Amino acid sequence: MDSLYALSLSFAILWLSLLPVLTASNLNHYITPNFTANRIQFVETSGAFLESLNGTFRASISTADSIQSLFYFSVIHVASNTIIWSANRNAPVSYSAMHSLTIHGLGITDDLNRVVWSTPSFNSKVAALQLLETGNLILVDAHNVSLWNSFDSPTDTLIIGQRLYPGQSLTAAVGNNNLSVGDYKLAVTSEDLVLRWRGQTYWKLSMESKAFKNSDTPVSYVEMSRTGLYLFGADGLKAVFQVFLEPSDTKIARLGYEGIFSIISFIGSKWVQDFVKPVDICQRPFTCGKLGFCSNQSPTCICPTGFHNGAQEHDACVPIQDTISLPSSCNGSGNTSEFNSSTVYIELQKGMDYFGNHFNQPDS
Repeated sequence: MDSLYALSLSFAILWLSLLPVLTASNLNHYITPNFTANRIQFVETSGAFLESLNGTFRASISTADSIQSLFYFSVIHVASNTIIWSANRNAPVSYSAMHSLTIHGLGITDDLNRVVWSTPSFNSKVAALQLLETGNLILVDAHNVSLWNSFDSPTDTLIIGQRLYPGQSLTAAVGNNNLSVGDYKLAVTSEDLVLRWRGQTYWKLSMESKAFKNSDTPVSYVEMSRTGLYLFGADGLKAVFQVFLEPSDTKIARLGYEGIFSIISFIGSKWVQDFVKPVDICQRPFTCGKLGFCSNQSPTCICPTGFHNGAQEHDACVPIQDTISLPSSCNGSGNTSEFNSSTVYIELQKGMDYFGNHFNQPDS
């Protein structure tokens, strides 16, 4: 048994010694097919296997939690160690999952060899994967023509030089440690930049005093520069709306998991807030979870009579009596099997309304 263990250990050491060893000094800014990588291979570079020309950004197999059990293929701002884009948001993988670049594109397979994320099909063969100094990850063919780029597949973050077009949006993550797609969106329309929760608008850029309107022409795209946020018209020269910000070479605009849109600048060695909306937290849907009443006083969230904050779901109001079980909402087929004899209904006190904001009046 001991000899078998020693043989296995020797084989493992030999296998690890054959893996490519990359350090911060020799990461390339492009790779070519056929290339494969997993977290184990690049543990010495914290999962990074690609770096922009000046080292501002890295492509990495990284994790969003301290446990380091679930990994995402991400683009990271190196100085702040901030994830600005992730491929497999809804399908994190293990440390041994394989990331592959072939002539057909980029893909991720899990431990069972199932494809969990991939780029679309192309008419040309992929010649290289490049990470630009702008933070844009691109696939190019043999003529250096772009076949795909990460800027066109936004997640929850917008960086300098990246554009959002009408119909596109930033989508918040579920939580700090869970990058899965949540319910909050920052959407670009032909007239404005808006925050929405499950399709319901709760903030518009046009309602802000810092947003200067210069034109009534339709919005063609949103772009952030080192000096501000701009909604440009069709000519790309005149801004329909503009928000001036303190100059900074590194800015990111992010829709947080709690539904707050912010623009922050990296100054020195820390992030500094430039712009945060909405200011009134009670204007954000679901601030206090299910059935919670939002107040601008302390405490912010109040549960109605007969309810209290549950231990299992943050800020969700649940019945005080443990014997009472509230059914979930009806599904589209009208299935009412959950409404059985054990269901008990509690009457809410006067003054409790469904969610309302500047755009929608509450229903009593």
